[in-house]
Amino acid sequence: MPSPTTFRLRIDADAAIDGTGRIQAPASMLVEVAQTAEVLGGTPAGKVTLLSIDHPQRMANDPRANGAYVADCRGAVLIPGLVNAHAHLDLTHVGALSYDPKSGFTSFIRNVLSHRLSDPKLIQQSVMQGIELSMRGGIVAVGDVSGVANSKPCLAAYEALLASPLSGTSFLEFFAIGNAPFPELPVPTGSNAPGSRVRLGLSPHAPYTVSLTAYQQAERIAAQHNLPLCTHAAETVEERDFIGSATGPFRDFLEKAGWWNATVAGTGGVGNGLSPIKHLIPRLLAAPYLLAHVNQLSSEELRQLQQTRTSVAYCPRASDYFHAQAAFGPHRYRDMQVANLCVALGTDSVINLPAWTTQSKGRLSTLDDARYLYQRDEADPRLLLAMCTINGARALGLRAEAFRFPSTGDWGTGGGQEIAGVVAVPAPGTGDPFARVMACDTAPDLLVLGSPGFA
Repeated sequence: MPSPTTFRLRIDADAAIDGTGRIQAPASMLVEVAQTAEVLGGTPAGKVTLLSIDHPQRMANDPRANGAYVADCRGAVLIPGLVNAHAHLDLTHVGALSYDPKSGFTSFIRNVLSHRLSDPKLIQQSVMQGIELSMRGGIVAVGDVSGVANSKPCLAAYEALLASPLSGTSFLEFFAIGNAPFPELPVPTGSNAPGSRVRLGLSPHAPYTVSLTAYQQAERIAAQHNLPLCTHAAETVEERDFIGSATGPFRDFLEKAGWWNATVAGTGGVGNGLSPIKHLIPRLLAAPYLLAHVNQLSSEELRQLQQTRTSVAYCPRASDYFHAQAAFGPHRYRDMQVANLCVALGTDSVINLPAWTTQSKGRLSTLDDARYLYQRDEADPRLLLAMCTINGARALGLRAEAFRFPSTGDWGTGGGQEIAGVVAVPAPGTGDPFARVMACDTAPDLLVLGSPGFA
C-alpha cells in the first residue's frame, strides 16, 4: 500500500445532515484525509477524520482550517457515505431485464442463471463495474451476495471487493437441499482478521434451495471462522407456496434440477403449513442473520423476529419489480423499526433496476431507493437517511458511529471522529434539507471515501 498523503479539506454547503436527524445549516465541514489511493475520477480514499462541522463564518476563524483545500458545494447538502446492505454485483454485466409475472419467478431465475458467468476473471470485471456504479451513487460499503462459478462457490467477487476502496461483506452464496450436497466452501484462513476492511460471509441462498440442516451446518462454519450470515427470505408467492405445501413452481424447479428427494418435505423440511419466516425461526433464534427482502410478514412473525438477532435488508425497487405489494400488501419496514428491528436498504441487482443504472452516467445507490420510498410512501426522510447509512452499517456489522457527523460532542466543537465518507447531494430549493435530498433525483457526489471498520 502506498504511503498516505495527508491533507485537509474544507467543504462549504447549504447544510450537513445525518441519520440521527441533526442539521447544521449553513454548514462548513473540515476533514483530514490520509489518502492512500486515487479512485473514480480522483475521489480521495483513505482514512477520513472529521475535525469540525460549523457555520462557515466560524469555520473561517478556525485555525485548523488554515491552508485547507476548499470545496464549494453551496446548493448541496452533505450526508455521510451510503451503505448498500444487499446487492448482487456479479450480475452487473447483465443490465436491466424485464419481468413477466405470468411466467413467474422461477422463469426469472432460469433467465438469470442463463446470464451467469463462469470465468472468475469475467466475474471480477462485472463486480468491478458494480463497484464503480456504487461509488458514483455515493456508496462506501456494500453487502454483496456473490453467485457460483461452474456450480461451485468461488472467491472471485470477494477478491474484487477486497481490491476496491469499498468496505463491507462479500457473502458466498450456495445451494444445498435434497440431492444437492453441502458444497465445499473456499474460506481462506484469517480472511476476517481484526482490522479487515472487507469481510467474507456465508449466504445460504433461500429456504427453497437450502435445507434447515444445511443452514445449521453453515452456522457451525460461520461460528468457526467468524463469518456473518445472510439469506433471502419471504420474497415471493412461489416461495410461500413451496415452503407451506411443498408444491408449485419451486418443486418443479428442484425436480428438473435433480435436487428433489423425499428429505426435502416432511419432518424438518417443507410442506408443514408454515410461512417462510416461521420455517426459518429455529435458525434465526440460533444465529444472527441478515434477511434480504421479507416481503411477507405477519404481526405474529414480527413478534417472533423480535426474539432474534435478525436484521433486514429491504430492496423496495426490487420488491415492486416482482409485484410483492400486490401479493402481500405494503411492506412492513416501518413496523419492523417500531419493533426495534434493524432495517437497512439494498438495491438487489441491476437486473431489477431502471436501464439507466448501467449507462454512462448511471449509478447504483440506496439513496435512489430511499427517494423511491419518499415518493411512494411519503416516508419520513430522516428515517430513510438512517436506513441507508446508520442502519446499513449495523446490518453489516460496521461501526455505526462512522456513518454519523459525528456520534459524540456538539457539532462545531468536536474533532477526531473517523468517518466512512462524505457525500454532497445537489438539492435545489430551500427549507428542510432532509426533504430536499429525498425530493430530487440529482446524482450524489462522493467527495471523500473512508474506511469505517467493523464494530
